[in-house]
Amino acid sequence: MPIKNGHYVGDGTYVRDDFMAAHPDIVQDLITVQVKAIDLILRDPDKAIDIWTKENGFPRQVIEYAVKQKISVFDRNIVPDKSTVDAYTAFLKKAELLKDTDNPKIETKFALQALKDVK
Repeated sequence: MPIKNGHYVGDGTYVRDDFMAAHPDIVQDLITVQVKAIDLILRDPDKAIDIWTKENGFPRQVIEYAVKQKISVFDRNIVPDKSTVDAYTAFLKKAELLKDTDNPKIETKFALQALKDVK
């Protein structure tokens, strides 16, 4: 899997082109909420773990371990970069999770706007 900022890429927001074109406001809201969640995790991991545990039903110790041992990595550097996306796309195609004809596109405007809006 490709590495970005020293960590494996295993997360992202994937949206169909037709949905993004029809509902840019929803896509923006989703990305902005993700930035707010990242900020909460970085600022107050215990509070974030409590919320996470309540909302998804995972045992607290599992989520706490993943966050505090940095198995799950949270970083505000969410703007996609073409080389990382290309490497990740190649990985997903090799794993047969994407078809050879699938070619994800990068749209940075939502991430850039979310970073600007969430201070």
